[in-house]
Amino acid sequence: MTGESVLDRFGWSYYSWPYLKEGDKFKLVMRAVNILVADEEVCKQFMQNEKKLSALVPIVKSHPNINEVAVDILFFQHVGAAVRKIKYPQTNIKKKESQIKERIHRSIEKRSRNRRVPDGRHRPL
Repeated sequence: MTGESVLDRFGWSYYSWPYLKEGDKFKLVMRAVNILVADEEVCKQFMQNEKKLSALVPIVKSHPNINEVAVDILFFQHVGAAVRKIKYPQTNIKKKESQIKERIHRSIEKRSRNRRVPDGRHRPL
């Protein structure tokens, strides 16, 4: 990319985002999402950069100039969350939780069986 943001190429800005009504915020986020998901490479790059940005937030949040980029951070995090919901939807969460619990249970049982010595006593961990 040339330094020009994807959003700039489409001729609109998100700087009014914090002052919009909830419905208008949603529309603006979805507009950005639609632009991003239309191009797989751009979407992938955005998601990587949003992840890096979000990881840096705890480090820079006490910086004196944080207010200058706070809108950027919030908007990008909202767009990132919306893209993740579309590209990687959460399906059957209960089923996945059940599978994880079952695997943990089996692992604990297996470890418990492996700790027993021939006379039935347990080996120390």
